[in-house]
Amino acid sequence: MADALEFGFDIARGDDIAGRKVPEIELHAGLEAPVKRDLIDGHCRLRRAKRVIHRRMIMIRRIEMRAVMRRDLDLLQRPAGAVRQVACLEAREEAADAVDGLVMPQILDLRQSDRRIARYVAFQGDRDIDDAAGHAIGVLICCLCASTRINRLPEVSNKGRNVMLIRLLCGAAALLVLSGAANAQKYPSRNIEVIIPFAAGGGVDLIGRSVAASLADQFGTSVVVQNRDGAGGTLGFGALANAAPDGYTLGFGPSTPIANAPYLVKGVRYNVESFDYICQVFENVFAIAVGPNSPYKTAKELFAAAGDKGLNFGHAGLGSIPHLSVENLAEALKVKVQHLPFRGDGAMLPVLLKGDLDFGAPAISSIRGNDQIRPLVVFSSKRHPAYPDVPTAAELGVTTAVPPGQNGLYAPKGLPADVKAALEAACAKAVKAEGVLTVTGKTGQSVAYLTGQQFHDQTAADYKFKGELIKRLGLGAQ
Repeated sequence: MADALEFGFDIARGDDIAGRKVPEIELHAGLEAPVKRDLIDGHCRLRRAKRVIHRRMIMIRRIEMRAVMRRDLDLLQRPAGAVRQVACLEAREEAADAVDGLVMPQILDLRQSDRRIARYVAFQGDRDIDDAAGHAIGVLICCLCASTRINRLPEVSNKGRNVMLIRLLCGAAALLVLSGAANAQKYPSRNIEVIIPFAAGGGVDLIGRSVAASLADQFGTSVVVQNRDGAGGTLGFGALANAAPDGYTLGFGPSTPIANAPYLVKGVRYNVESFDYICQVFENVFAIAVGPNSPYKTAKELFAAAGDKGLNFGHAGLGSIPHLSVENLAEALKVKVQHLPFRGDGAMLPVLLKGDLDFGAPAISSIRGNDQIRPLVVFSSKRHPAYPDVPTAAELGVTTAVPPGQNGLYAPKGLPADVKAALEAACAKAVKAEGVLTVTGKTGQSVAYLTGQQFHDQTAADYKFKGELIKRLGLGAQ
């Protein structure tokens, strides 16, 4: 906005703009000083409002972090971002006052109704209150309203009226050009945050960080990863659903907290249509595995013990793919198991290694290269190339298969079309990036790319399938 005002001043003074000399406009001697003074005053007020906005945004982040620490799902999942709206109310009011100051109501004699129209245009649909283009458009509308009222100034001569109108239209044109340029500004113009809804150290986290690094290289900006684990991944996806759909808050992980968790976790307030799907990156295959001191050497020995006395097992969270896969296997083979949810494989594997779990259901990507963990069964349609000697669940008699974890990049619903297109193009390039291919290879996975629309359709179909499966298994919300 400061640039827009200075640009308007330069045009009015006839200064050289972009290498072109603009004919100087003769200004009315009695009006130049007060007009410029009021413009500068309005400019200062807008800068103060912008500082307030930034302070409010910091306060919002602190509120969200405290909610994460308390595991306060209700606060993070209020509809329409109620926390953000309340915290930003004062900042919006100050910005609106700044717009009023910029249109020089004392000199141009604007009616209150004109200013209300301008304020409405400035903020209607402006979901990111730090968008200077929205303010510029509001000021422009005020100027155009004012231009129809210049003839009501009795103390100004006809020549003065014409000069004021020319100056006003020059400034309005400058604001229009610059606000259009701001709206068309190349995305991204600041840092991007990627939420991973599971603990650091697991396979999803490692691959997600490699994708974030590829996005940072392509966009030339910082991409910061935040692990918001808890409640089977719903805490992180809840925060993502409530974030502003501006492309600066993304999520990476499995579709499980979208397709499964609404059936199993109470208080989930999002659904399949709460997100924009950027692309699928890979499919995460899971296994049944035991620690180094486990007495069970084969799957048959493990299931024989489970049939006699029952066994406990750890998994990445309530309603996760490994949770449902083991429950489905237990029903098919008539064995007894007791599940223990963790905040991702990164939290579960140390407990498995210690021997406090009878077995675990980790992702292949989380155990590849760890010689202390022995997989006994893989949940896949065919044997996994990383463990060719390990049988599949189907080989042991499990006829109904739970699809593997479908992992990809997401954003809050409502991304601008150009931002979504930029992210989809970047994601398509990321799956071919050397860093991403290296990490997926080391974790025993392979890229399984899907476009955003294909990813959405697959998740919607999976949501329907998981609802029927969960009902059949007799699992309920907890």
